[in-house]
Amino acid sequence: MAHISRFTREMSFEEALEAHTGAAHVFGQYGIGCSNCVVAPYETIAEGARSHHIDVEALLADLNALLTSPQG
Repeated sequence: MAHISRFTREMSFEEALEAHTGAAHVFGQYGIGCSNCVVAPYETIAEGARSHHIDVEALLADLNALLTSPQG
């Protein structure tokens, strides 16, 4: 697991998945099955949110909450 201070819209899905084990669960809550997606290494969180019609700010807030949770 990589150490990051926050998730950003420019991060690829792969980077986010490597940064925190809980990221896959958050993506799943939004209907994004990126852990099996072939574009995960290349598509940014912002691009993926846009293509899935998801509010990127809400997604980032939920991802960043992982970093401040007691289990984070």
